[in-house]
Amino acid sequence: MGSLEYLGSVCVSYLADEAHECAASLRERLLQEGVPKVVLSEDISAARFSRDFVPALKACVVVVILGTKGYGDDVEGMPTSGAGVNEHQQYKEHTSRAEMQWIVQHKRPERILLSKMCSSFDSPETQQILDGLPWQLGFEQPIWVTDKERERMLVEMILQTLRDEAIRSSYGNFLCHIL
Repeated sequence: MGSLEYLGSVCVSYLADEAHECAASLRERLLQEGVPKVVLSEDISAARFSRDFVPALKACVVVVILGTKGYGDDVEGMPTSGAGVNEHQQYKEHTSRAEMQWIVQHKRPERILLSKMCSSFDSPETQQILDGLPWQLGFEQPIWVTDKERERMLVEMILQTLRDEAIRSSYGNFLCHIL
């Protein structure tokens, strides 16, 4: 399939110990479908989280959270200073919790897809945050859905979300030009 450069990039947030293979396969499928850039959280070292992953989150059109049981329960990702998390703070370690906190606090990007890959999260905080976001697009597959079927469904949902966002963005630009 041809390049879908106009669709923008995708970031995938996940707990590496639980979803590495799923994330790598998802990236491969999205690139095959023509998505120009897919950034996996695992691609960024802990020392470069604030410098590299935060800008990637700001620039992406869609973030995909692979919500496994332990997602958000890796507490080493707390900021090194200050009470709140801002885009310039450094993190002790790059963790799914640090990613989740940044995404929630800054509500960036606006399009979030949660692939809930478990019935509940280990962390009550993660459960509360991910279950309660009104701007979240989420779907939960029945337990019998195979990994390949889940991946196919997720790829279709990501591509549709990217297309919808491209149309919304183009329409907004069109209105700015005629007003």
